[in-house]
Amino acid sequence: MFAQPAGLALLGNQLYSVDSGASAIREIDLESGVVSTLVGEGLFECGNRDGIGTAARLQAPLGIVADPGHQMLWLVDTYNNKLRRIGMKTRNVATVMLDRALDEPGGLAFHNDTLYIANTNAHEILNLNPNNGRAEALNVTEEFIVI
Repeated sequence: MFAQPAGLALLGNQLYSVDSGASAIREIDLESGVVSTLVGEGLFECGNRDGIGTAARLQAPLGIVADPGHQMLWLVDTYNNKLRRIGMKTRNVATVMLDRALDEPGGLAFHNDTLYIANTNAHEILNLNPNNGRAEALNVTEEFIVI
């Protein structure tokens, strides 16, 4: 049962959902409709632990994105202020070490081998090169249009 699905990612015929309320990652087989728990154990089983599958613990993850080239999922573990990755072959959940602090990250996007992180409470979007772990604030300007 879902507690608070917040983000979706598609990898092959599998749909993945961060279930924020259960601090879990759900895997939905699109052919059979079967839902299984990839990470997490129960509604109040949150924490901060890397590990294999259900042994890992998250706290209120909000964003998830698929990286088909590396066969992994990236996710923001929002209340732990961490970026994590899950290897699809091993089901290993690992914290990604960054050279910048995250402050309640809330969303992710992946494009051209760059990961974009909505670093919510820092009021910025980071771009991360997953090959070298370097994160930088995205240089954006605001444009006002007068109608």
